[in-house]
Amino acid sequence: MPRRFAFVLVAAAIALFASEQARAATFTFVTSRSALGANDYVDWGQLGPDDSFAANPSAVTSSLGGSYTVSKAIADSFTRFDQGGCCADAPPPIATGDHLLFTNDFGNDGQSVILAGGMYGAGADVFADAGGAFVARITAYDSIGNVLASFTASGDSNGSASGSLAPFLGIVSDAPFAKIGFSLDSATGDTNYLGLDRVSLRTTQAPEPGSLTLLGLVGAGLVSLARRSRSA
Repeated sequence: MPRRFAFVLVAAAIALFASEQARAATFTFVTSRSALGANDYVDWGQLGPDDSFAANPSAVTSSLGGSYTVSKAIADSFTRFDQGGCCADAPPPIATGDHLLFTNDFGNDGQSVILAGGMYGAGADVFADAGGAFVARITAYDSIGNVLASFTASGDSNGSASGSLAPFLGIVSDAPFAKIGFSLDSATGDTNYLGLDRVSLRTTQAPEPGSLTLLGLVGAGLVSLARRSRSA
């Protein structure tokens, strides 16, 4: 009987795991780095010093050594500025010394900054280069560019002035996705000219509550079985 009980517990755990892998992925919009649960990040300082150009596309490395690629549709280069340096006066919460990446493009055809590489979540503070109100967008994509989820948030680019804000836009999923994109839906100036600070990344999956509960029961059952076997 104890062995049969252990078999039932293990079989149930396997069945739950399989069902969670088979169901459709869930994507959640988050508006803070803490809610993202990030364990890694990509800092744009690696692409060059303040007031410099960066190639499009560019290979970048995360703080934990992950390999990613940053790109945009328009072929010209990115620009790199540091907050408070040569030319950057981004809105809060971006702080002095933060390494920023700009699209360096003008126009209104919905330019996006795309970071490609495996992830369970990603997010950044996003802002329009031109002063005034804007609406920013974050989009999760699969490996061939299909949209998996997309969300927006409003902000205002007026440097350190009262009411100025670079909103944090993040997406967390219970399944890995291939790319994250940042863009502007609307802006007082050009929607193609946007900036963002470091991209926080979540590279591990958060266990589902049901999985944690069942794994706890399996563990308790196996411990109990082992004790009974020793005392027999």
